[in-house]
Amino acid sequence: MGTWITALVPIKDPEGDELIAVLGIDTDARGWKTMIVHSVLPPALLTLLLIAIILIGIILLRRRFRQEGQPAYWMSHIELELAAAGGLVMTLFAVWAAHHNEHYARNEMFAQTVTSQTSVIAERLLMWSSKSGHPVKQL
Repeated sequence: MGTWITALVPIKDPEGDELIAVLGIDTDARGWKTMIVHSVLPPALLTLLLIAIILIGIILLRRRFRQEGQPAYWMSHIELELAAAGGLVMTLFAVWAAHHNEHYARNEMFAQTVTSQTSVIAERLLMWSSKSGHPVKQL
């Protein structure tokens, strides 16, 4: 019951490049949707945090310029504080992006390894087919 995502991978003859079989897997869509949310959340949070920093900066700068007399010490250096907050947010996002890219590269390497191993599976299917007298059905 529920929603499922299906992935299919062809298993090809390494010599003739003909399709021998199709390997499939079904996965629950909830996990897939969670993965999408986890991918979208950091850039959305970055955007919201930068907008918040800009809006807070505008409000504080207007308040400082409207204020008569000497502003509070922390308010006299508000530009530096806003730049530091923006820099911190962007640095945290850069760290997340580097981690995310490393994770993606690791998954790509795994996919390439799996793809290279399909030739071994194809060879074994062909050997089984020839020994058992059960031909592998061509699609």
